[in-house]
This record gives sequence, structure tokens and C-alpha cells, in this order.
Amino acid sequence: VGMAFDVTEKREALDALAAQERRQSFLLALSDRLRQLNGTEAVMAEASRSLGQHDFYPFVLSVSAVQKLHFIHSVIADTAAKR
Repeated sequence: VGMAFDVTEKREALDALAAQERRQSFLLALSDRLRQLNGTEAVMAEASRSLGQHDFYPFVLSVSAVQKLHFIHSVIADTAAKR
């Protein structure tokens, strides 16, 4: 005498729960990354990358790159003002 149990519903429920947990983990990590960014373009680019897509814009400068460019601009402006 053998017995069989249909565990399909239980397996589907466990799979759905695991998928929901992965989704929540992804959204939390994405939120943490986006919170650190400044500017619409940077947020859109990071969101696109997180979804495996290309940037909407040809390029997006990081915060450190913008700071370096600002420094270079300041040096050039100061030098030009002294002439």
C-alpha cells in the first residue's frame, strides 16, 4: 500500500515566497544605491543599470568626476582672472 501527497500548491507557495524575498532584497539594495545619488540623470542611469539596461544618456559622470572637473574649472578661472 502506497500513499501519495500532492505538494504542488505548497511548492508554488514556497516558490512565490522566495521570489518575493528576492524582489524585496533587490528593491532595498536599489533604494540604498539611489539614495546616495544626486540628479535625475544619475538616478535614471543607476536604475537602468540595475535592471540590466543601458544608460538613457550617452554617459553619466560620477560625483567624484564632477568634483574634479569643478576643481579644474576653478583653477582655470582663477588663473584667467589673475591675468
